[in-house]
Amino acid sequence: MLSLALLAVSPAMAETKRLILKDGTYQSVTKYEVQGDRVRYRSADREEWEEIPKALIDWKATDDFNAGRAKAVESPEASELDREAETDLKAEEARTPEVAPGLRLPDGGGVVLLDAFKGEPQLVEIPQNGGEVSMIESPYDRDIIELHT
Repeated sequence: MLSLALLAVSPAMAETKRLILKDGTYQSVTKYEVQGDRVRYRSADREEWEEIPKALIDWKATDDFNAGRAKAVESPEASELDREAETDLKAEEARTPEVAPGLRLPDGGGVVLLDAFKGEPQLVEIPQNGGEVSMIESPYDRDIIELHT
């Protein structure tokens, strides 16, 4: 019997880059594109598309950092951290099934609805109403369950 295994690369596993902002902070991204006076990027942390004004980005620092990172030789400590992160990611993926490309069920559980907004699939949480269940003794052989909402 022949089996075929496909390995899907999630956006978090893709090579991350940084968009370094002029205030010294940065955004971890998997890819970005300049659109006029805005930069649209895929967040490596939230795995969602986001936008930021182009003027807030320190382009020289961004290019220098990403170029230096591409050339860097990985240390043993970094390799160990990468292996640990990959193990954690695989464990999380096992707990959260993929319901659409790049979209996974939340880890915490609950009731969600798979919807499409502007052609992009998304999960919408459906709030649950609280309720009380009580058992009532019945003169018959069965108990009656009442649900109080």
